[in-house]
Parts: sequence; C-alpha cells; structure tokens
Amino acid sequence: MGTWPTSAPALLGAPIDHVMATPDWKVSASVVMRTLDGSGSDHRPIVVQLERTGG
Repeated sequence: MGTWPTSAPALLGAPIDHVMATPDWKVSASVVMRTLDGSGSDHRPIVVQLERTGG
C-alpha cells in the first residue's frame, strides 16, 4: 500500500515509508493509516507493532 503521496489513491501511491529494526525485533502487525489522508501531511502514517525475538 502506498504511503506517499496522499493526493494519490493508496493503491497507486509509492510505498516509500519504512520502519527499520535490528534482528532482535520482528514485525507482528502493521497498518497504513489511510483515514488520516486529510490531516495535512503528504505521507500516510504507518503503525507497526514489533515484538522482541529470542536474540
């Protein structure tokens, strides 16, 4: 799902926003917040849930 720009439909946008983590973490959930397109930013916010791995 595209995170930029909010002026384009999410399916046509570019997925340029990322969350980086060390190998000690894994992504257990993520979502692109399309409901905030009119909030004033040209990027869609992303929310990512990370869980600590055994390492």
